[in-house]
Amino acid sequence: NRTIRMETLLALGILSAFFYSLHQTVTGGTHIYFDTTCALVTLVLIGKWFERTAKDRTSRAVTLMYRMMPGKARLLVGGRERFVSIEALRSGNTFVVKAGERIPADGVVSLGESYVDESLLTGESAPVAKRPNSPVVSGAVNVGGVLHVRATKVGSESTLAQIVKT
Repeated sequence: NRTIRMETLLALGILSAFFYSLHQTVTGGTHIYFDTTCALVTLVLIGKWFERTAKDRTSRAVTLMYRMMPGKARLLVGGRERFVSIEALRSGNTFVVKAGERIPADGVVSLGESYVDESLLTGESAPVAKRPNSPVVSGAVNVGGVLHVRATKVGSESTLAQIVKT
């Protein structure tokens, strides 16, 4: 790419040690660093392998989090529920989340009491009690009763979307 990066500096050091050692071998010198050259190459390759493995794991985790985002929401309009895509959900809308469903957007509980599993965000294994005025986050699972939630952050503004984006 015609840019100097860390790999360029490593290659320069490794090649310098190799050719210096080669010169010392040919001329009968005693300062030979072939072992150092091999050790550097090995350490760089192991580091690259660790980096690639970590990136792959992170990519899989982000993909799994993205899949946890629900595609639809039960929008409450005039006392009636209707399904809409989460893209149609707006801040201030009230939506319904029944037991076993994922919460489609960040919001505040306006009606109902339940327990919500927020382990995907907090790591906490125990479900958290939610009552009116309690905040909820997108992607969490309602494990109890029915909740009516007023959306505060939807779409790309939601907590889960922000995590996926970063």
